[in-house]
Amino acid sequence: MLVPLALWTVYWLVVRRYRKRLGVVTPVRRLAPAAVLPGGVACTAETDLRVQCERAGVVALILGVATVLSLLVLGQGENSPFIVVAAILVAVGPTWTPRILYVMRRRQPSPTYFRSEVREWIRSPYKSFTDPMEFGRYRLAHMMRPVALLALAMSAAMAPNMVNPKSTPLWRFVVPTAAFAFGYVLLRTASRLRSGVVSRSKTFSPTEFLELPVERLGVMLRSFSDDALRIASRPSLRLSEFEILSIAGRADRFERVMSWCFWPHVPAFALSDPGRLGANDLGFGRITLPESDPWQPLAEQLIERAEVILVLVGDSPSLLWEIDHLVATGLLRKALFVVPPTTSAVDTALRRVAERLRLPSEPLQQHPVIGFTVGDSGAIWYTAETGDEHAYAVMAEHYLLARGIPMLQPFSPMNPVASR
Repeated sequence: MLVPLALWTVYWLVVRRYRKRLGVVTPVRRLAPAAVLPGGVACTAETDLRVQCERAGVVALILGVATVLSLLVLGQGENSPFIVVAAILVAVGPTWTPRILYVMRRRQPSPTYFRSEVREWIRSPYKSFTDPMEFGRYRLAHMMRPVALLALAMSAAMAPNMVNPKSTPLWRFVVPTAAFAFGYVLLRTASRLRSGVVSRSKTFSPTEFLELPVERLGVMLRSFSDDALRIASRPSLRLSEFEILSIAGRADRFERVMSWCFWPHVPAFALSDPGRLGANDLGFGRITLPESDPWQPLAEQLIERAEVILVLVGDSPSLLWEIDHLVATGLLRKALFVVPPTTSAVDTALRRVAERLRLPSEPLQQHPVIGFTVGDSGAIWYTAETGDEHAYAVMAEHYLLARGIPMLQPFSPMNPVASR
């Protein structure tokens, strides 16, 4: 049992170092005062339940790995029936354990954030392919993936042979290690190749975007500085089986987290300078417009056309102008203001936004508010004592369903616009 514990300790030390290097925000539990916030929606209970369910999935994974390693060390890996049970825990424990526990506790289907098909929706191209090169890259990534998984499976199948003294060093160490290295590199290459295709398929010129034949549309308004915001995340169900323990997955972009909450209900986009785009899929779609060009007319069109407006609270001049436009046009009812999980400068930004919306700043300072809406009857405050990714998912689902925006039906990755 010391080997799995040592591996887990090393893993989390590496994760901690990685988060520190990127300046990742770690959600800290902030207890709500005893007084109930008027007009508030408490997300803490549902958030805690989802966290407990996913922790149970991680426990199942750890038990499976510990059992396999223990049997290999004892030399019983080839004959023990327990290795089959352990392999099942490793393969499906992280994904199915949380779902089963959630259904047992809530007596209702798993939430959107727990649904595995959402993962493919988020990563599916939004444009139909017109460039043969892009289509070729997409197909190549799909062909590379099963080869990589086969190599990884071969490496795992040969792992018990490492403790077999009768086997040669070539088959004990060299071949399994080479198979693992080949499969890992190929899988990473396939993921990056596909991510680049998806990122470019979600990038539109203003003309292309305004011609999209979609019934409902979402728009994200934010300060460009928030594009780099990262949040410490857990091994989540939204990640694939091979990403669930990824080092990079423990420091996810906050925008990508929010896209997982909104994209299954409504495709959402944001303005961006072409120079700020990277090769990775950030989550939301992008409408490219150089910062030197007049962007206000396009922003006005987006705000008027959008069914849902997601506003990441900030205090940049451009974002404050967009908020003033929402107030002037009477479109605040369509906006969900999200308080990012930042630890610095957020209080100043909240006060400046509250002044423009004519809201009291006391609830924002005294309660763990992660978001709010403003309607004719006043503000509705969303609170969660721990502002992690599950809390934001609970808030988004509550808000979207209250607006009468259900989850979309599955669509074809080759032509998703037409099927919506």
